[in-house]
Amino acid sequence: MLFEVYLISKKEELLTPLVILEKREKRKILRFEVSIQHEAMKNAKRALSEIENEVDAWALVCEGQIKSNGLYIDVITIAVKSKEMTNSLIFIQQF
Repeated sequence: MLFEVYLISKKEELLTPLVILEKREKRKILRFEVSIQHEAMKNAKRALSEIENEVDAWALVCEGQIKSNGLYIDVITIAVKSKEMTNSLIFIQQF
């Protein structure tokens, strides 16, 4: 399965966490906007846990940071899972 994610945001703003759902070859995007990023992620994960068994596949997309060699690096994280998978697959891309 291929998920296409188009990210449009201002440079100063964090990407709003997104959940992309696919059911019977139709996709739906849910955005989780709140002023505090960790609250938005908590809301996205809660919503996903409530509906993940009802869809064919899902993706969770968020912006964050990881620490590497003592420095914080901005990253986009995408977790994906389909019905056929036992565990989700996570991609992390530096930008």
